[in-house]
Amino acid sequence: MKQHLLEDYAQARPALLDLEVRLLEALDQLLFSQELSIHSLSSRIKAPDSLARKLNRPDRTYHALGDVTDLVAARIITYFEDSIDVIAALIEKHFVVDYDHSIDKRKSLDASRFGYRSLHYVCRLSADDVWPFEIQIRTILQHAWAETEHDLGYKTEASIPLEIRRRFSRVASLLEVADEELVSIRRFLGDYEQRVRQRLLDPEASVSLDGISLEQFLKDPEVVSLELQFADLIGVPLSESPFYPDYLLRMLSAAEVTDLAELRSALLGHRTELEAFIKPYFAFTRRTWNFTDQDLGVFLRGYSLVFLAHYLLLKDSALALVRLEKLTRFYLAVDYPGDEGAARAVAKNLLEALSEAD
Repeated sequence: MKQHLLEDYAQARPALLDLEVRLLEALDQLLFSQELSIHSLSSRIKAPDSLARKLNRPDRTYHALGDVTDLVAARIITYFEDSIDVIAALIEKHFVVDYDHSIDKRKSLDASRFGYRSLHYVCRLSADDVWPFEIQIRTILQHAWAETEHDLGYKTEASIPLEIRRRFSRVASLLEVADEELVSIRRFLGDYEQRVRQRLLDPEASVSLDGISLEQFLKDPEVVSLELQFADLIGVPLSESPFYPDYLLRMLSAAEVTDLAELRSALLGHRTELEAFIKPYFAFTRRTWNFTDQDLGVFLRGYSLVFLAHYLLLKDSALALVRLEKLTRFYLAVDYPGDEGAARAVAKNLLEALSEAD
């Protein structure tokens, strides 16, 4: 009988390959239509040697090739655990699900049970289709666990020596906690973005500078208007893309700007001074790095903060030596860590450009 099933498989293989293509296309379109962010979508058709091993298992009986439900299989790997149920609901809505053979391995009756956690559906594309297929949905951490477990060669809890079984369980528990924490962190970040947006409505509200608050700040209509004015002054279009946020945050920190209210006041309050700063700044960049304002191509959102950070460092210092020391420390922190000579040389170039403009 088993040899007969292998012969049936050889004859059915073209149809199974076609099913694999149709399944992958259906899943890709479904996930894309819902704008779901996933790590990966993959598929495979069962290899003949793998099928032979499965058919020879003493604890399974297969009367027909269609009894093997994973001849064709797809795997969806998500970033977050709560995405699994969202995708599962789509599968239940758009595919014919065989609930008797589907299993939710995330919910074991035995809390100490060893193994990876995953959701497995057995489905058909339509009720008239001959061949079933399997869809696995798991997080990237669950996938890492399953792949590592497979690589170690232990298929069942019984095959694992008792002295290392507990260690396996500890690792599985840590990954489970990590999955839960990642979902919690993502939700916190979403809530934090909402709070930042609300607090930005109050110009006097104190909001710490970070990647999220900076992104919201750069969407402020007054900030956009100012940057559009600067872009027009240079003669390049304003882009929707941001200038490297991490770099901007380093610059602002080196200029001792750590709060959004302070940043807003400084940027909007020094609009005229910053306009006058642009021309000598690019004279400096041309002299130092052979980079001109026209090399920008576009004015990336937040680029005005590059001008602001430099201006704030210098505006209250009349002595050339003090200005030089401030700029040297600034470039040491932002562009030339550990190279004071290079930082000082760049600082001198900026001061010379400003002097020539005066």
